[in-house]
Amino acid sequence: MGVMFKLPVLDWSEQEVIDFVGWENLNPLYHAGFPRVGCFPCLASGDKFKEKAFQFDDFGRSQLQKVIVISKQIGKNIFTSKGGMERNGEGPGCAVCNI
Repeated sequence: MGVMFKLPVLDWSEQEVIDFVGWENLNPLYHAGFPRVGCFPCLASGDKFKEKAFQFDDFGRSQLQKVIVISKQIGKNIFTSKGGMERNGEGPGCAVCNI
């Protein structure tokens, strides 16, 4: 997609990164149990983490409203699992073929 970046700690384990940075210096969202915090809420994370993020605070709830509008515009559900769709009022359906 034309994006270039370097990953200097690509071979580090999660624990090695935490040890280097220090637990007290981590983004507070890690302390709240979120595994991905670069973009919050992370739409690449699993449905349970998306649901947790969207209910986490006022910002998460406002992001959910924006994402719902965009998902309707592009015709693609933000929840990718059948369970995620059912829990969020999107009805049962196949996440692969969107039926």
